[in-house]
Amino acid sequence: MTKDPIVLNIPHARWEGISEYDDQYIVPEWVTIYETMIQTDWYTDKLFAIDNVHKVTAKVNRILVDTERFLADESEPMALTGRGCLYTHGSRGQRIRRRLTEEERNKLLDLYYHPHHKALDVAVQASLDCHNGCLLIDCHSFPDQPFPVEKDEAKRPDICLGTTNSNTPRELVQLLVEKLTHWGYNVAINTPYSGCVLPEAFQGDKRVLAVMIEVNRKLYLDQRVPEYSQDAVKEKNLPIMNSHSSQLHERLVDLIRLCMNEFVKSSTESLGMPDSHPQNQ
Repeated sequence: MTKDPIVLNIPHARWEGISEYDDQYIVPEWVTIYETMIQTDWYTDKLFAIDNVHKVTAKVNRILVDTERFLADESEPMALTGRGCLYTHGSRGQRIRRRLTEEERNKLLDLYYHPHHKALDVAVQASLDCHNGCLLIDCHSFPDQPFPVEKDEAKRPDICLGTTNSNTPRELVQLLVEKLTHWGYNVAINTPYSGCVLPEAFQGDKRVLAVMIEVNRKLYLDQRVPEYSQDAVKEKNLPIMNSHSSQLHERLVDLIRLCMNEFVKSSTESLGMPDSHPQNQ
């Protein structure tokens, strides 16, 4: 069966995947467990689950390899806090990882980073080959309270939409905002996080529409933010999806399919693009 022209990028849903590399971390095990717990975009693979679409999901936790980051630290704003594609620091600004050798760095990138981006390239191209269009959704969630390392003090929205300079039509953003606010959600554009993953080969290609959808975790999780202590991870304090999660999932599916039908299947004409300054979570 031919897949619909939707590509879902899910880079931060994986909780497991760092134990094989414990020797790289210079903090007690409970600290790395804590960091994975609070920085995972819990259940976004379920929240954004849509049938018959292309889906690219990261294979390891983000604190080992973050496929959402730019490869070069000088191009990645989050590298300033030690959270580039290979995290050296945690959510509190503390050093958690030793300096990697070039061989170790390249091995991790070859195993996890490059294959993820290659899979994105392949998925987008497959959509173009079949439909001459593609809707790329960058799927995330975020905590209602900022990490200590973040400078964000404003009240956080229910939904954050991230845009690109080249591939996010104004009309697409307008439709997303209208539907989400109709359902009662508070929506912000490029705050507290901005930008959207977009393979370099398709930048400026008007057939490829890209947007990031970030969901505040308070909307779908029962999760108490654990204290930064060894006791916090004894039972691993894993969150569970709450009673509102099913409705939110259904709405996201309907919304993404509406955008596909409105902007990919029904029209291939050029659309105006808004200005933005990409900087992903």
